[in-house]
Amino acid sequence: MDISAALSEDLAALSDAAGGEYHVALAQLGRGLQVAVPSYLGLSITLVTFGQPITFTAARRGSDAIDVQASLHFPVALLTESDPSSTLTVYAAVAGAFADLAADLGWLADTDGSMVLLDQHLVPESDDDDGALTDFALINQAAGVLIAAGFAVEDAYLEIAARAERAGIARAEAAREIVRAVSDGG
Repeated sequence: MDISAALSEDLAALSDAAGGEYHVALAQLGRGLQVAVPSYLGLSITLVTFGQPITFTAARRGSDAIDVQASLHFPVALLTESDPSSTLTVYAAVAGAFADLAADLGWLADTDGSMVLLDQHLVPESDDDDGALTDFALINQAAGVLIAAGFAVEDAYLEIAARAERAGIARAEAAREIVRAVSDGG
């Protein structure tokens, strides 16, 4: 099995996932990494859509941040068409576990290796908010409200960000206010 090709296909599926199917693609990516690297512990992927980052983190049951002895971090765009700011970080319990995969990624992407960071992210990223998926869904719901009101798709997301910035609140809170105004009849 060509692990680099399989990883590329899984990342493409995750990048293309829509309508709440991210969890399926994320689980598939995790299973593929677990086959490639037996000491695999988890991953953190940040996808940028309409200029808005969303981070998904998945860990094997029973794993803990203290178990991390190896990491591999790289732009998703090395393997699939995506926003250049989208990144993937994977974690393993055995030092050096990603050395071969890092070399393969460097070769596959024809880079000097500067975009593939090995063992430089040994502390797994954590979401600031356990409700990141809920926030993402809320932002999408608010975007739908704005689109129904005549905004173009990208402009709807920009409007949510602008409202959040003006009010000094998180995008999810600005989205909540938009949805609440519609449900309150305003």
